Amino acid sequence: MASTIFQRLTATKLALDEIEEVIASHFGHSSWTDDGHVEFSHLGLFVPDVALTLLLGEDRRPRDAIAGPGLKDSDIEAIETALTKLASTSTYVHYRQVAFTNAPVRSAYKYKDYFQIVPVPIGSPVPAQAMAEWPFVFEFTYMGSANMSIDAHRRAKAESKLLSLLNVLFISGVFVRPSHEKVWVMGPRGETQYLQAGYYHPVPSGPRFLERALYPPMRRSPAQTYYGGFAETLSGFSLPDDIETSLDCYHAMSEADRDRFDIAAHWFSRYADLKKVSMSSGIVALVTALEALSPKSRVPPCPTCGNISAAVRGFQTLLDAVLQSNTEAKDQFYRLRSKIAHGAWLLHSDFSAWGGGSQARLEEFDVYRLEETVRQVLYRWLQPEIRDQVERAAARSHRHG
Repeated sequence: MASTIFQRLTATKLALDEIEEVIASHFGHSSWTDDGHVEFSHLGLFVPDVALTLLLGEDRRPRDAIAGPGLKDSDIEAIETALTKLASTSTYVHYRQVAFTNAPVRSAYKYKDYFQIVPVPIGSPVPAQAMAEWPFVFEFTYMGSANMSIDAHRRAKAESKLLSLLNVLFISGVFVRPSHEKVWVMGPRGETQYLQAGYYHPVPSGPRFLERALYPPMRRSPAQTYYGGFAETLSGFSLPDDIETSLDCYHAMSEADRDRFDIAAHWFSRYADLKKVSMSSGIVALVTALEALSPKSRVPPCPTCGNISAAVRGFQTLLDAVLQSNTEAKDQFYRLRSKIAHGAWLLHSDFSAWGGGSQARLEEFDVYRLEETVRQVLYRWLQPEIRDQVERAAARSHRHG
């Protein structure tokens, strides 16, 4: 059982990292112990006595607290007051920025008071070609804080999770581009320049979502067509017709299920950037996304099947329960990922963009099928009946006919 001090520090139910930041701010000095815990002390000219030690669990998150000789009677009360103020002053904040997608955004979409997509203002810089990164105004809300450091962390975390979710549900993808680095570019007269990367055009400011009545509603396609690779994107950004159902399912999930999905969506969302550097690392990211949702098998390995490991069995259980087809392709996906992750293989495209013969062409086809398969699994896993189906499949005993 956790100490009384730790129970007092966590009574507000704030995130543990935020509690730790408030503790660090109060004491002013912290250091790591040799056994991996965190000691806090009052900042001073001389080496101070430890006031409080946070004990970390195997997941590196605080699990208990121990008072030290430097702890004052007023310390815990002051920290409690700061935590209570932080919890009571938290409020939903609206944030607006320019983001990008792979299809022109000419219409608007809003999901409740969670996020909105609208075109950039007239006169904003846009690409001259169809296949490009198209800017749009991306707005979302998050639980903000008067503490600037914690507010920035909350906003970044909310944005990251939201973008990953939308990259699962939107085939055109959505992303933001950092503007803190410089890149070599060709100027309008062919001269080479080293310039700041980024996109800027004035966007109206304000505490609320922009008025979307000025734009037509977003075009929609049947979900089966949209996720089947048949949705046409050149005519503009579009949505599946069940987008609200998918978003509702995400918000209705348990915290544990949503955490698993957020991890899977993160890896799927990273695939687009990773494959530009290394297609092999992109493959690992895709299969890691599936592993995040794979059930932990509760039956022993099967000697008849070659004593398959629990990781492989969980992966196969997930795909069999969700897709119920293409068994050979599923096995090929995992074998390919295992060879890459264990240093036994690289895709031909990582050595050269050209050549490789039939093997290279088949690899490209496998990669395309894997990307579509992973999106289908993540999209369907949002549905509670599918998650139940996966869990039932994981609990069944392994039998041979």
